[in-house]
Amino acid sequence: MRHALAVLTALAATGCLPQGGGDGGGGGIPIDQWLDARAPGKARVDAGAGPGADDGGPPAADAGPRPSLDAGAPRPDAGPAPGDASTRPDAAGQHLDAAGQHLDAAGQHLDAAGQHRDAAPPPRRDAAAPPRDAAPPPGPVPPDPALYEATNARCSNGVDDDGDGLVDCDDRHCTYSPVVNVCPLEEADDVACANGLDDDGDGFTDCADFSCGRNPWVGVCGETAPNQCTDGVDNDGNGFIDCADFGCSREALIPVCGVVSEAGWCLDGVDNDGDGQVDCADADCAAVPCGAGRVGVATWNVKRLFDVVCDTGQCGLGGFEEQPSPFEFAQRLQAITDGIRATGADVVVLQEIENENVLRALADSLGPAYGVRVLGETFAPASMDVALLARGELQVVRRHRDMPLPLPGGGETRFTRELLEVHLQVQGAPLIVFAAHFRSKVDDDPARRLAEAIAAQQIVTDVAEANPGALVLLAGDLNDEPGSPPLVALEVRGELERVTADLPIGDAWSFRYRGQGILIDHIFRARAAAGRYVEGSARALNDDLGYPGSDHAAVTARFDLPR
Repeated sequence: MRHALAVLTALAATGCLPQGGGDGGGGGIPIDQWLDARAPGKARVDAGAGPGADDGGPPAADAGPRPSLDAGAPRPDAGPAPGDASTRPDAAGQHLDAAGQHLDAAGQHLDAAGQHRDAAPPPRRDAAAPPRDAAPPPGPVPPDPALYEATNARCSNGVDDDGDGLVDCDDRHCTYSPVVNVCPLEEADDVACANGLDDDGDGFTDCADFSCGRNPWVGVCGETAPNQCTDGVDNDGNGFIDCADFGCSREALIPVCGVVSEAGWCLDGVDNDGDGQVDCADADCAAVPCGAGRVGVATWNVKRLFDVVCDTGQCGLGGFEEQPSPFEFAQRLQAITDGIRATGADVVVLQEIENENVLRALADSLGPAYGVRVLGETFAPASMDVALLARGELQVVRRHRDMPLPLPGGGETRFTRELLEVHLQVQGAPLIVFAAHFRSKVDDDPARRLAEAIAAQQIVTDVAEANPGALVLLAGDLNDEPGSPPLVALEVRGELERVTADLPIGDAWSFRYRGQGILIDHIFRARAAAGRYVEGSARALNDDLGYPGSDHAAVTARFDLPR
């Protein structure tokens, strides 16, 4: 093979060649603090809310604008001065002003109990009046809907695009947006929010309705737009400025007041939680797709996902196939489904899928999100095959398992499992993914694993050179660690970028061997082709043992697609 001799020479120089040969044989702010659930008779919790507002019951019958939390003594009525000719007696002989408010003999206003009202209003927090020649505060500048799950495309794709836990029309980014018409009508524009009517029938009118009063795309309700929450001005006159105002601090659509998690704002190009990671580069956004121009890729060994049919005759407890009951299979399938969804990846490379029936059951469990389904079937009983699930359009599938592979010590072998080559169109851009699963270290044959790595490096770089406008990736369980001969062979000339080298310190493991975390699952990008790895985006999703449903972690990374 073209590259084999050069790679072996380089490996020999590093002392990495193995001996022998042979074929080897067979965690933030809870969402409900800033985004109340969408449902008829929305539950509301806020200062001054009436009965039923915090328990999901009906709103108070007289629900109106909520008083602010700085309510001090009531402001005195601006009635007539003492002795004003407009005063008049009521039926009991008490003096009234023109507005019907009670006055004492000196013309001072009285409250309902006949007590004098305060002589002056309490000082406001923004009591320092601006100079008369000061420019008025800027008007509201609504955010760009393209930075949120707030367009017709994102509000009808069945995906939680921004990571706030709500999908499509269940997300108020959709129902509040001025450009979305695929969701039920809300009271959510300047006309409906100022007409004195309860347009959407939820028991709240105009700015008392959160779809008006907490909507940055509505300009008639005061402090809601991002620029009004950073200008040092009490724009709505409620005594609270910027982030001290609930219109800013509790508004789900404008996180200008600080949040503890990027989740919910994974599309806006801002480091909202201040951890130095923006949008999809932040682990908080691992469960969401990355928006236009970016793709998430995951690789995950799901650990012998076998169906309920015994194919080997070794299916008892502790047997290799260990046949599950229908209930146990459904449980495993649900765990793997939940794990894949949690990665938020657009393309998922899987290892140890038994057959097409299992892959179909998994795809059905995931629903319509992954329209592409490809299996690298080897047709052996209880085989542990590679597979791929993806969003986008399938273009070409190629298989390489039958290619003869030269062994370092002489002779030939084959790929242990299929090396699956899948050509896709994702968001209109070309993406080529190789799904791999190299020889296991059980009954180890390091020479065969090295031969697989040398051949895979040649195949991937050849395809990248032939497709310079595509993003070309290799992903899978390679059963070896950084610095091992197979990994050196893949990286030896720098033609493949191992993006898992960017995993955070302390999290760079995907499998536990004798209690020690080791990294044997990897993702590579071909440098000869297009696209770019998003620095800081690599993650190993694991708990103490692996990832729910498996003994391996799922490894994920984000990439910019070719433009």
